Amino acid sequence: MLRKVGGYVPKFALEVVNPEIPTESLRFLCYIGSIYEEKNEYSKALEVYEEALKILKEYSKKVIPFYSIPEILSKLADLQLKIQDYPASEHHARQSLAIDSTQVDVRIKLAHSLLFQSRYLEAESIYKELLTLPAAETDKTNAQMILDDFDELEKAGVIPEDRKGEVERIRKLMNSE
Repeated sequence: MLRKVGGYVPKFALEVVNPEIPTESLRFLCYIGSIYEEKNEYSKALEVYEEALKILKEYSKKVIPFYSIPEILSKLADLQLKIQDYPASEHHARQSLAIDSTQVDVRIKLAHSLLFQSRYLEAESIYKELLTLPAAETDKTNAQMILDDFDELEKAGVIPEDRKGEVERIRKLMNSE
């Protein structure tokens, strides 16, 4: 049964969530999570997506057409980067990749989490590998996706001060491709 997540979901909204219909519950929770993300309330969004992950795991044998465990794990990894919980971000990125290793965006999140934990060589290896893979998006190269991610993380102020030099080294590597 679904519960109110940390007091964040408005009471009227809880009436919409029906635990007998996991698809609608997931859609609603992911919508609420995206609202919190847009408002830069990452901790609240994280709690909502964790609840969505619980539903996905509970109903994993049923077909839920628009959400998957790797997608929710990816979302958790992204949010944990933004709240600077780099070990948790790494953990969720690795869990997501264990299920679907083709996700370029999750590999990028994994590399970022390693970089921000002072594990430059591990991160650099992943960034270099990404340069050899086909572009994940039709309008951007993988290098551009990495650079855009750095810009977003920098704008959010979540890149550790003592890692900014290493981020610049990776930027140069991406710009040379």
